[in-house]
Amino acid sequence: VLWEPQTKTGSARRESVVSVVSSPSREECPVVWRMWPGDNNTLGTWSVKMSSTDGGHVGSNVLDSKNTTKAKTGEANYPWLQVDLGRKYRVTKVAVLSGEEPIMNMDIRVGMSDMSGTGTGGDTRITSNDRCGIYYGPTVVSQQWVEVDCGFSHGMVSQFIGLQMTERFMVNNPLEMTMLEVYGWGRVCGSEDP
Repeated sequence: VLWEPQTKTGSARRESVVSVVSSPSREECPVVWRMWPGDNNTLGTWSVKMSSTDGGHVGSNVLDSKNTTKAKTGEANYPWLQVDLGRKYRVTKVAVLSGEEPIMNMDIRVGMSDMSGTGTGGDTRITSNDRCGIYYGPTVVSQQWVEVDCGFSHGMVSQFIGLQMTERFMVNNPLEMTMLEVYGWGRVCGSEDP
């Protein structure tokens, strides 16, 4: 015999079964990049404060997705508007639809500090939180979109977004805008940090 197979027979294989015990856990809640607020569920948790209010043009008008309403401060040296996002997001870009008043030298800051108590009345330059960017402008037509990119692809962790007019060619003009959009990373469900 020149060749014999070298196989052996052994005992039968046993299959091991691993059972997964399902525990009552939370559903998966992914972190996604998108424009916030993209739905009405988000709008309910956001709030807006301003240095002052001109008539019925309240701050929450920038969140109603209508370009026919506006938020407008009274005349001041440094008028501002602050949006409290209600939880943390990683903000990458802020977009504003201007009103009839021109926007010029608008400083946009994002971060975890509530700045609304530091510059009441719009007479103080607010420097808390990190600078997302400055729109030098001016806007040349009413209802012009202004986009300011924060320059970080992973975003800047923030709960508050502050917009403040600084040096301008007209003294004591108001800050006026009709819509505000926030772009960045966040969870589509729940309130955990992204």
